[in-house]
Amino acid sequence: MLNKGVELSILARPVESRNLTWDIGIEAAANKNRLEALAGGVPPLINFFTQTVVGQPLFTPRGIKLESWEDKNGDGIIVPSELVLSDTAVGLGSSIPTRTLSLSSSINFPKLHLRILSLFDYKGGFVATDVINSFQCFADQNCRGLHDPSAPLEEQARAVASLTTGTITGWTEKADFIRFRELAASFDFPRRWAQALGMGSVAVTGTVRNLKMWTSYTGYDPELSTYQSFTGFADGAGSVNSWSLAQPRSFVLRVSLGLANGK
Repeated sequence: MLNKGVELSILARPVESRNLTWDIGIEAAANKNRLEALAGGVPPLINFFTQTVVGQPLFTPRGIKLESWEDKNGDGIIVPSELVLSDTAVGLGSSIPTRTLSLSSSINFPKLHLRILSLFDYKGGFVATDVINSFQCFADQNCRGLHDPSAPLEEQARAVASLTTGTITGWTEKADFIRFRELAASFDFPRRWAQALGMGSVAVTGTVRNLKMWTSYTGYDPELSTYQSFTGFADGAGSVNSWSLAQPRSFVLRVSLGLANGK
C-alpha cells in the first residue's frame, strides 16, 4: 500500500486590543492511498459495493458506470436506449475524502466577558453511494424517477439505469461538502455576580452543532460511511450511504460552577 499526503496548519491573531481579540485557525490536508500490489495468489477483494484492486484506493466504490444520457426524442422521458453504460463494473472514485479544510474562529470581548467560537469544515475529492434511493428504484421499483414524467432528466436517468442493470448504477456521486460544524457562545459571570450566588466563578456556554451544510450530493448526508461488515455484504469500510443516521443538529447548554475559596 502507498499512502501519502501533506498537512498545513496556520494559527493567527489578526486583532488584539483591550476590547477585542480575534484568533483564527486554518488546517488543510491532502491525502491519497493506493494499493500497489497483492501477494502471490491473493485475488482482488471485490464485493457488492466496493473493490480493492491494484492501482486503486482501498475500498473503491464499485459499479456499472452511468456514462451519459440524452433525451433523444425530446419527450422529457428517459428510456434505457437513451443511456450509455460501462460494459462492466468499475471503480468509481475514492471512498474517503482526499482533501480537507477546517476554519476555526474565536472572538473574545474581555469587557463583556463574552467569547464566540465557530468552526467550518470542508471535505472533498471523494464519492458516496446513495444506497437508500437506489434500492427504492431497482429493488422496490417505487421512486420518482421511474413514475413521475416531470422528474429531472438526471433523476430519471439514474432510476432507469439502476432498474436496467439491477444494481446501484448512477447512485455513486461526488460527495464534496462544506459544513457549518459548530457555533458556540460563552459568558463568564463577573466576579461579583458569581459571589452573589455563593460561587467562585460561573460560566454559561451555549453550543449548536451541525447548523448547515452546502453540497451537490443528492443523498441524505455525504459524511455517512457504513462499515460493510455491519451490512452483511462483506468485510471492509466503504462510502455506503445507508444503515446509519445522518449528522443531527444538536443544541447544548452547559453551566460551569467554581466553588468559592477553593472549596
